Amino acid sequence: MGLKSKTIYTLPILVALLSGLRQSSAVLIIPVYLFLWIKKFRSGEISIPKFIGSHFVGLLIGLAWFLLMSQTAGGIKEYFELYKVNSPLPSISLLQNIYQFSSYCFYVFVPIIFIFLFIPLRKKSLNISFSRDDRDLMLLLALWFIPSFLVFTFFHYNKGYFLISIIPLYTLAELLLKKDIIKEWVCWSVIVLQILFFIFIPYREPSVESMLTPEKRNRNLFETWQDRTFSSYLMASSRIKYQDDMIKRISTIIKEDNSNKNSVILLDPTLNLFARGLQFQFPTKTFITLDLHANDYYYEYNRLNMDSRKGLGKILNGTKVLTRLDFYNNYLKFIPANIVTRDNIVMIEITSQNHDKILFTYEELFLRKK
Repeated sequence: MGLKSKTIYTLPILVALLSGLRQSSAVLIIPVYLFLWIKKFRSGEISIPKFIGSHFVGLLIGLAWFLLMSQTAGGIKEYFELYKVNSPLPSISLLQNIYQFSSYCFYVFVPIIFIFLFIPLRKKSLNISFSRDDRDLMLLLALWFIPSFLVFTFFHYNKGYFLISIIPLYTLAELLLKKDIIKEWVCWSVIVLQILFFIFIPYREPSVESMLTPEKRNRNLFETWQDRTFSSYLMASSRIKYQDDMIKRISTIIKEDNSNKNSVILLDPTLNLFARGLQFQFPTKTFITLDLHANDYYYEYNRLNMDSRKGLGKILNGTKVLTRLDFYNNYLKFIPANIVTRDNIVMIEITSQNHDKILFTYEELFLRKK
C-alpha cells in the first residue's frame, strides 16, 4: 500500500490507529513506514502541505486514544506505572526468550517455510524475472519481517503479538504463487494439514517436571522444550477444550469451599494460567500467583485489577493453595495439612504449622535464581 497510489497520505492515520490497538506493533513497522515515504519523496510525488497535514491528523488521532486510555488508568502518570506490572518486556533471560519463542515458531513459521521448500523443485523459478514493483515489494517485506523477527527473538515475543512477523512471509508466498514459482496445490496441502492438526491433535497435560527450574529438573533442555511445545504451547482445539474443562473443575472446588474467610487463594505454578479467568468468575475473591523471578513477590488478581506486590510470606497465612494432584503427591504430600481433593485438583489449607514448609518448597522448586 502506498507504492502506486496517493493513499500514502493515509499512512499516518493508519499508524495512529494501529498504535491505539498495540503500540509495539506500530513501532515495529517504522522501517516500512520510512521506506514508503522515502521512496515517494525521491520520486518527487509528495506534496509537502499534504505530508504535514496528514501527520497532523495522525498526531491528533494518536493523542485522542492516548489521553482517553490514560484516563482509564487514573492519569498519564498512572498509565505508565502500569508497565511495572504489564511490561511489554518480560523479566526473562535472552536464552529463555529464544527457548519459549521457538515453541510458538514451531507452529507459525514451520508451515510457511514448508511451502518455500518447494521452490528449488521448480526449475522454471530460476528463470523468473521480477519487475521493479516486485523487487520494491520484496524489499518492503524484508524491512517488515527482519526487524520485527529480531526483536521478538532477542528481546520479547509476548505471545500472539509476534504474528506481525508472519504477515510478510504470507504476502511473499502470494507473490510467488502468482509468479507460478510455487504451485497452488502446495499451499492448499499445507492449509489442509494445518486444519487437520488443529482439529485432531490430542492435548497432553504439561508435566510438572518441565515447570521446575533447570536445577530441579531431571530432564534435558530438549525434552523440556518438547514437553512444553506439545502441551503448554500447543495450538490445537484440544488445548482450548482442556483449559475450559480445567477452569470449570477449579471453579467447582472453589464454590464448594466455605472455610476461606479472607477469600485469598493462591494458584500455584501448575494452575497460575487460570488466574485471569477466575478473577472475573469470583469478583469477591482475591487470587494470587507466584512471581517466579523475584523472592517474596506475588501477583494479585482482584476484580479487574492485576498488581505486583511484595510480602508473599505474609499474605499466605490462613489462605488456601490450589494445585494439581500430581504435584501434591510428589512434593507436598509429606507436609501435614487439611486438604480437599476433587477431579485431580487439590485445595490445601495453609496454617502457621505448615506455612514455612510450603513456602520453602515452592521457592526451591520454582523461584529462578538470579
